Amino acid sequence: MLQPIFRWPWGAAMAALLAFFIPVVTPAQDAQHPSPLTLQQAATIALEKNPQRKAALAETKAAAADIREARSFLLPHVAFSETATRGNDPVYVFGSKLRQHRFTTADFAPNLLNTPTPVAVQSDLLNAQVRLAARRQELIRAQDNLSLSHAELARAMGISADKEIEPVDTLTERSLPETSLEELEKQATEKRPDLKRIQSEEAAQQQSVAIAKSSFGPRVSAFADWEADNPTFVSGGGGNNWMAGIEVRMDLFEGGARRAKLQRERAMQEKVAALKTVATDAVRLEVRRAYYDFDAAQQQVEVAKAAIAQAEESLRITQNRYESGVTTIIDLLSAEEAASRSQTDYWQTVYRYQTSYANLELATGTLNTQSSVVTP
Repeated sequence: MLQPIFRWPWGAAMAALLAFFIPVVTPAQDAQHPSPLTLQQAATIALEKNPQRKAALAETKAAAADIREARSFLLPHVAFSETATRGNDPVYVFGSKLRQHRFTTADFAPNLLNTPTPVAVQSDLLNAQVRLAARRQELIRAQDNLSLSHAELARAMGISADKEIEPVDTLTERSLPETSLEELEKQATEKRPDLKRIQSEEAAQQQSVAIAKSSFGPRVSAFADWEADNPTFVSGGGGNNWMAGIEVRMDLFEGGARRAKLQRERAMQEKVAALKTVATDAVRLEVRRAYYDFDAAQQQVEVAKAAIAQAEESLRITQNRYESGVTTIIDLLSAEEAASRSQTDYWQTVYRYQTSYANLELATGTLNTQSSVVTP
């Protein structure tokens, strides 16, 4: 049986996957020499130039992660051997004809069993070509996603999308600090800017109610006047006159205007208090959702690691069976594709783990350029 001549070694695929952040250089990029840019620098620029500061920081990390995710699909993981499968291995030919229901009594002849004629399996070739086409489609989508991610990163930073930039920070697994849910909710209620704004509105409304109440009491006014009558401004010699007084005024009846105003201010106070409760509950729910997403992503990283080990072992066994002629190239392609997918799933899980932590800090109002998820 002829062995594959274009089969991608899985060890090389692993090495390429670990170095998946190698830039994909196009002629335009090579000519313009993209400027290196770290994630922390990008966040700092976004804070300076983008009017939506916190949203810009989150989009910057999302765009950078999209770039890394897009590049992961550029890894070659197509493994097929020849344009037509032929072989004279007895076990291979016997099994191939038996699976295709072309086995006859004449095939039991000793000479034919010991020295079979080569058999070409057209279905295996077509299946491999279909898989190759699928990988090419993934490559095209990855290249488009890469360009779009660059544009999204530039927009999040508040710079021109035409400026060529090259992120230098790679996506790596890291351990992020953990905090209890109760502590996170406490941080959110104390540091969220939107809650602080509502608290300021509530304090202002309390002052409005106090002012409306004061209109029911008497108003006391004091006044004073001093006058100097001199022939000239410098020499003096004239008279000095002064007058002072105090006035007490109380409105006896204004048609109920003051009472109506007080009722309105109290109603607005109740409204602000209700909105504060709604906003606080919404923030707590947002923190809980982000916390559970982060906790799930953290556990999924370990599951993804185990899946990689299982897929690699399955691939090793399938490769041995294929080289021994007891399995087909389709089985080998399926095993290699499963191993490659496990690697992709792992890196996507690492990406979700870090972005979910960023979302958690954003929900608590603690996300900044010195965050553990921003600094390398």
